[in-house]
Amino acid sequence: MDSSIGSQTMQFLYACLLGVGFGIFYDVFRILRCAFPTGRVIAFAQDVVYFSVCALATFLFLMNFNDGQIRFYIILGEVIGAALYFCTLSLLIMGVSKAIIRIFKKVLGFLYRITLGPVVRLIRWTIGKIRALLHKVFGNRKKSGANVKYDLKRRLHVLYNLFVHQKTGGSEAGQGEEAPNAKKKRKKIHKTSD
Repeated sequence: MDSSIGSQTMQFLYACLLGVGFGIFYDVFRILRCAFPTGRVIAFAQDVVYFSVCALATFLFLMNFNDGQIRFYIILGEVIGAALYFCTLSLLIMGVSKAIIRIFKKVLGFLYRITLGPVVRLIRWTIGKIRALLHKVFGNRKKSGANVKYDLKRRLHVLYNLFVHQKTGGSEAGQGEEAPNAKKKRKKIHKTSD
């Protein structure tokens, strides 16, 4: 370990370059977020990856240049390098990247409208027609099924035989005549069905 002022100055400048590298690495994530919008969970995962890589790079830098000893000027150099990058080159890089992403999205949208757009509209139209046809077929079927059930319930009194056959002495007397109680029952049924 060389503790001269010259070596410490070089370590500081290398730390500044490492900070610039951290800024470029973070801009990669920013460009990806602009191109592919993500939720909070994925953004959190990207931040965890970013800080893990930065911590590992700082550890390796300290092991290589300073025998693993943490020095304030090295951390300060990383922060200054990242801040300088974000104030200068990052603005230009992000502006150009956003413009390229916008142009790329417009080109892809145009190609989609020309090639896949008509196919998707035709498939949606066909599915709509099939749904309408199925609704006509099965919708009426449900209505007729409900009507059949209703009609069967209303016409249950038809199934009852209101005529009573009386047997007297082995012969059928009064065949075709209504029993005295049958008239009362028939009147009650007609009143309730109306």
